[in-house]
Amino acid sequence: SVVNSSDAGIFVDPSFGVELADLFMQGHALDAIRVEDSTDVSVHDVNFVGDNGGERALNFVACHNLDVARCNASGFLSTIGAIVELT
Repeated sequence: SVVNSSDAGIFVDPSFGVELADLFMQGHALDAIRVEDSTDVSVHDVNFVGDNGGERALNFVACHNLDVARCNASGFLSTIGAIVELT
C-alpha cells in the first residue's frame, strides 16, 4: 500500500522493464502512479482510491510499450477530466 502522498505515490523516471503489481494506492494529491521516459512498463492488479481528490490514477509521459490490466479506480476529482493520461 502507498497512501497520502503530496505529489505522486510512485514516480518512475527513466526506466526499462518496470512491473508495478498487486498494489493499493489511496489519497494522493496529484498522481497515484507517474511514469516518465520509460519502456516496457506493466501495471496490473492495482486498486486506486482517490478519496474524492487526486488528479489521476495513472500518468504516463513519453513512455513506450505499456501494459495496464485488472485495475480499479474510484473517487478521483480530476480537473482535466482524465483518470489515466498518456502524453
